[in-house]
Amino acid sequence: MLILQVLIQLLSYGQNATLLNSPPTPHGVEVELRALNSDGTVVDLGTVTTDSSGHFAKTWVPSAEGTYTVYAAFAGSESYWSSSVATALGVEAAPEISSSQAETVVQDNTMMFVASTAAIIIAIAIVGILLFRKRT
Repeated sequence: MLILQVLIQLLSYGQNATLLNSPPTPHGVEVELRALNSDGTVVDLGTVTTDSSGHFAKTWVPSAEGTYTVYAAFAGSESYWSSSVATALGVEAAPEISSSQAETVVQDNTMMFVASTAAIIIAIAIVGILLFRKRT
């Protein structure tokens, strides 16, 4: 029996669960993020926490255009071995907004709607009064 327990523990190393105990509810882990610009500048993007599936997201506004390689690193824990991954992305300048686009104002047509609705109601009332007078 002892050999079986040791074998099960060896097979489940890095998962903190065996067939003899119920697996724990997974929690997120901290991942360190860094970006390397094509000019060699390293930017520390901080630390994010994954969800229970290991997914994470980070919003970041680069300070300069260029190609960035983003590195994500997990240091490891008693339950999981360390891991890392990298991906690359290109950053271009945002398109300039012309003065006509910047000054575009959306008109508020609420008063036009109210006035036209009131005019329709008044017209229906006048027609109703005229028809009522002709019958009598």
